[in-house]
Amino acid sequence: MFQKSSISLDIELTLLELKKFQSQKEKIYQEEIKFLKENKIDLLISDSASFPFLFANQLGIKSIFIGNFTWDFIYSRLVAKFSIGAI
Repeated sequence: MFQKSSISLDIELTLLELKKFQSQKEKIYQEEIKFLKENKIDLLISDSASFPFLFANQLGIKSIFIGNFTWDFIYSRLVAKFSIGAI
């Protein structure tokens, strides 16, 4: 989410960046897989992003999630309201 202030969200910019991410998702995925392999990473830690756990799962790398929430429930309302497809 992009914020205009501490209490106001910039929905248009958030949607633009989400669509940009979706269009580049496979490229990012492949780049991250390559990096993890080349650097022989054996533990992946992420705060509240779930995307890195796809890499860990594919490569059989141990992973740790640190956080008290995930963003999927926040974005899910945008997906339904703006018909932008799966996250």
